[in-house]
Amino acid sequence: MREVTARPCAIYLRRPEGDGLLMYADPEAEQFDDRAAAWAIDNGRSVGAGSLNWPELAVWCAPFARVRAAGAVQVQTGAGQGPTPPEAEHWSALARQAGLAIERERASVAAAHAEQSAKAEAARNTLLASLSHDLRTPLAGIVGSASALRSQGADLTELQRATLLDNLEHEARDLALMADNILQTARLSQPQIDLATQWESVDDVMGAAVTRVRRRWPGASIQLKVPRDLPLVKVEAGLLAQAVANLVDNAVRHGGDPPRVVVQAGRTDEGIFIAVRDHGRGLPPGNAAELFQRWRRGQASHAGGSGLGLAICQLAAEAHGGSVSAKDCAVGAEFRMDLPASEKLEGAA
Repeated sequence: MREVTARPCAIYLRRPEGDGLLMYADPEAEQFDDRAAAWAIDNGRSVGAGSLNWPELAVWCAPFARVRAAGAVQVQTGAGQGPTPPEAEHWSALARQAGLAIERERASVAAAHAEQSAKAEAARNTLLASLSHDLRTPLAGIVGSASALRSQGADLTELQRATLLDNLEHEARDLALMADNILQTARLSQPQIDLATQWESVDDVMGAAVTRVRRRWPGASIQLKVPRDLPLVKVEAGLLAQAVANLVDNAVRHGGDPPRVVVQAGRTDEGIFIAVRDHGRGLPPGNAAELFQRWRRGQASHAGGSGLGLAICQLAAEAHGGSVSAKDCAVGAEFRMDLPASEKLEGAA
């Protein structure tokens, strides 16, 4: 508008949320007339210098459309210095074009918001459907074991009572892991994520994760291999430990009978890697990347899991600027997390 009119210009828009107007003015302009813009938008007609409405004004203003205009264009002209009829027609055409462009932009934004809302609603529905199924298994086990201990405790042998108590602990840990994964999924799915990162020892983080899984699966063989000279990394320790624990837990569920899992870490040209290898049947057919989608389950050798464990690994890796991958090995499969280096990591001995 400024190029065509060679005068300061402004755009007025109706506020999407209600009454009032938003103004986007030429930074070199002195003053515009809000009342003229409101009148033009409400009445669908040009107003100001060179028009039949308020010609004494020092501005010329035209709405985007004659009916239900979303805004208006205003040009500073000076009192009595309005456009000629051909100029006014040209300026009005530009105002209509501006309105169409703005409406397209607003429609695009509204469509994007609607799509995001639909995806969020679908995710919520999927989560609720998943939880309604997954929570029943450990809850049923807890209720069954507790009921048996209450009603038959005096008649049970020591081994039977110990077995029921083990069942109670195992199912409760499943529920705790599921709750942790759900909370982290909700947190890491936010547009802006603030990680509480600190310099951490990879050995300590992986050791905590493996210890957690060993408590869950006392019959599994889990071997941990971490080089002593591996440098510190700047991560959120709890989140990374949960991601590693999910990888190990997944490997145990698919690691053969009895499960055998190797967990190791090392350097790469870009940073460090954490790899978890099982000795099971390998990856299921299809695209390995799909294993990290939320609520997707493989063919596990042990029941349980919310379908969020591997998704948390991907979200956690991406939140730290890294990535995850999976591949078949000669025996079993390997899941790997790569984390980028930082200045301190690269300079470490």
